[in-house]
Amino acid sequence: MMRTRPLWQISLAVLLALVVTPLALGVGSGGTGLRVYARAALSVAGGIVVNGITFDPSQADITINGRNGRTAAELRPGMVAGVDGNVVPGLNYGVARSIEVSRVALGVVASVGSGGTGLRVAGIYVTPRTDVVMEGCATVSDITPGATVDVYGYSDGITGVVNATRIECIAPSYTVRLHGVALAITPGSIVVNGVPVDVTNAQFVGFDGSIVAGDRVAVDGTASSQGIIAATVTFDPDAILWNGEDTEVEDAISAMISPSVFVIDALEVDATNAKFSGGTMANLAVGRVAHVQGTVVNGILNAKSVEFDDDESDNAAHYGTKSETDHEMEVVGGTIASIASTTTFVVNNVTVDAGAAIFVNGAATGIAVGKTVKVVGERTGAHMKAVRVTFTKGGWKRIPVGGKGPRVAIGDNAVVDGAVGEVMASGIFIVGGIKVNMRSAKVNGGSRPDIKNGTHIHATGAFLAGVLIATQVEMANK
Repeated sequence: MMRTRPLWQISLAVLLALVVTPLALGVGSGGTGLRVYARAALSVAGGIVVNGITFDPSQADITINGRNGRTAAELRPGMVAGVDGNVVPGLNYGVARSIEVSRVALGVVASVGSGGTGLRVAGIYVTPRTDVVMEGCATVSDITPGATVDVYGYSDGITGVVNATRIECIAPSYTVRLHGVALAITPGSIVVNGVPVDVTNAQFVGFDGSIVAGDRVAVDGTASSQGIIAATVTFDPDAILWNGEDTEVEDAISAMISPSVFVIDALEVDATNAKFSGGTMANLAVGRVAHVQGTVVNGILNAKSVEFDDDESDNAAHYGTKSETDHEMEVVGGTIASIASTTTFVVNNVTVDAGAAIFVNGAATGIAVGKTVKVVGERTGAHMKAVRVTFTKGGWKRIPVGGKGPRVAIGDNAVVDGAVGEVMASGIFIVGGIKVNMRSAKVNGGSRPDIKNGTHIHATGAFLAGVLIATQVEMANK
């Protein structure tokens, strides 16, 4: 996002000298400046500004929405980008090695909330941040159903709700592009960011074997009344971070591992010793946007600071045009107070029908009084038809599998520890009857091809659709 904090206190002459002569300061290609990784919305002025660091993009490999070999002139304010580069210590200036930009969604607007409160596009719900960058249209209120928009922003990849940092109104197009996590996989369909995707005739690109639940993907296709008809589904891997690398990441939290450990942008963050601003550790929750600064150690970001944005709260977000029956798309969260049936329960005085919902970090059988959930759905008064139910807290305890051998920590997140019993595909294996997907995990003690039957692993992550989606894998032996 475009942040308002001062960037640095140096003269314009010095800044120009830095831009013109980055190699002289040891941060050019192969230079000795401090290596950093930063991910947030771009500002474009005198260089590429991400999280208060100005990067010279002239030497960078730039990828925009899956297209390689792009130029710095194609970068726009509000685009969310990951930048890997070298920085001059103390000056907040550096030279980018690589810049990777990915939109959240592109497509035709299905509905617009009253007063510019939000949009429904490509099956997801888009709410503009107060600092959203608009292009091609002055405000969200100017957008009408049927318009085509290109959306960038922060998403947990799970709930189908996006906090937009950039909304661009573009020429009419019926092409749809959607980024997210693949769930609920059947031979002819998947679910991405809560949106049903028909993959019957799709081409799968970049996968090492078959697609499995938990893979991060980009879907290209056309909109349908049920969701998206995919032409291509592309594996969308995450950036690989280096040990000792200073890192700043801003995005929505996608999983909670413990009260102080969470996952953001597929990176495990340990905030045990972090300084919090705009909130406290108790405010960490799935879907909450956080700005994290710290250092990567063995694939884990040890946070020095965690900042919550003023735009974010746990209040319900409303989307879509209200009808005479006052239908709203809403997010509600809290503890289940009572249960009316196996798929109907009450949260915050709202009766939730989850009969057709997708469950994250658990299943319908996990519905119980006292469980904490976040629900996305269409609300009519005190009733909600859920499209997604996310268990946000769980019983963080280890239990033995079969009495001996592997151990599993159950709840909304998980740990699997034991010997691999079967390698199903590269990055997909079975431990004690638990399927593990490590395709987007940070790996220590070896690499993905080293995992064979009998390899002892310690995997941490979250359960999605019955599969442990690992964010961290430790290998005890190759």
